[in-house]
Amino acid sequence: MIVLEAKGQVYGRHRSAWLNPWAANLLGSFPNAVEGFMKVGARQAIEASIADDLLPGEIIFETFGAQTGPNPMLAALMVWIVILGSKYRTVTLTNHGLLVHSANGLRPFKAKELLNRLPHNTLIGPVDGLWSKVELGDEQIWIHRRFHKDVTAMNDRLSPDEAATTSH
Repeated sequence: MIVLEAKGQVYGRHRSAWLNPWAANLLGSFPNAVEGFMKVGARQAIEASIADDLLPGEIIFETFGAQTGPNPMLAALMVWIVILGSKYRTVTLTNHGLLVHSANGLRPFKAKELLNRLPHNTLIGPVDGLWSKVELGDEQIWIHRRFHKDVTAMNDRLSPDEAATTSH
C-alpha cells in the first residue's frame, strides 16, 4: 500500500489494484481503489517529494508548481521551443523559509533537487492572467492561473511588517 499523509488525510492505493482490477477484490471494489489514487493531486505530490529536504520541525504551509524558460503562451506557435526550453520548479512555503526545487518535465510536481532556500518574508507576485511572470530569487518563473490562489495564500501568511521590508 502506498500512503501519503497530507493535511490530516491519508491518501493511498494498492499497487496490485491499480495494475490488476481483479486483485482489487482483496481491498474492496476497484472504483474505491482508483478513487483513493485520484485524490493525490499536485500539492500532495510536491509535499511528499520534498520531505527529505525539510529541516527537523519544518512545517509546510503552501506549495505550487511553476516553470522557467520562454513564455508558455508561445506553445501554440513554437511547441518544441517551449517544451525543450522550459525547466520546471516547485515552490513551497514552510515555517523556516521558501524552498525552490527543480522538477522533471514529465513529472512536474515531483521535486528532484533543492535549488534555493529563500527567506520566509519573500513576497511572490503579483499574479494575474493565464501565466504570471514572477521574479523569484535569481530566476524568472511562470505561474499558471491554477496556482494563483496558492500564491495569494502564501503572501497572506506574511505579516504587514514582514511584507513591507521585502524587496525583490
